[in-house]
Amino acid sequence: MNPRIFVDIPLCEGQTVDVTGEDGHHFARVLRVVPGEQVALASAGQAYLGHVTDVDVHSGVVRVLLKERLASHESTTKVYLIQALAKGDKIDTILQHNTELGVAGFLVVATARSVVRLDERKSRAKLNRWRKVVREAASQSHRDVIPTVDFTAHLPEALAWCRDRAPDLVAFLDENEDEAGLYPVLESRAWDAKQQTIVVVVGPEGGWSDAERTEWSQQVDAIRTSLGRRTLRTETAGLVAASAMLHHFRQLGG
Repeated sequence: MNPRIFVDIPLCEGQTVDVTGEDGHHFARVLRVVPGEQVALASAGQAYLGHVTDVDVHSGVVRVLLKERLASHESTTKVYLIQALAKGDKIDTILQHNTELGVAGFLVVATARSVVRLDERKSRAKLNRWRKVVREAASQSHRDVIPTVDFTAHLPEALAWCRDRAPDLVAFLDENEDEAGLYPVLESRAWDAKQQTIVVVVGPEGGWSDAERTEWSQQVDAIRTSLGRRTLRTETAGLVAASAMLHHFRQLGG
């Protein structure tokens, strides 16, 4: 099936929706959808299967008749990722892959040892790009929602963002942790039977400072944990941790 289309209006069965703008152009002139073809539209966490009834290639408008409500593609386990700012295009890759996996939202944070530094102008441009990457990944992977993406250069704001998610567990991935493995930490908790909320915190290429370790532990009761004896790259660690958590709670089809 074609990528999912996200719209900002309420949806219901029997409704006719005109897809315009970038999405309309993409579906009409790039993907070249035709009347009778099936597409899925999503809004406010709910998706509907629809049939294309009309395509105006010149104006880039695709008209869709919504036929039926689709089952949720979202996980009942909410995993959020706080990712330290990394160099190059690593953040793009991290956001893309974790969105495909099912991560609920992201905070990119500049840390004491982050190699990259962003001023206000650059951070706005980066944030716009990151949100576009996440939107495209959510569409391609048929998510029901577009994960949120935020950025901060200040540790107190990152801690506040974490608290706002009211997590059951804050898993602080620490390259210096030798004993507390991720699975024992997960298995030691008493979890709600229906839904869990977890925040994963991943450091930069240069690792965490001692002051940051202390703040995360004291301010949000973060649990320092390890992903094993091998050291993972910053762009790998969050994906591995989130995958392990979703697998633990049987959210990967098992």
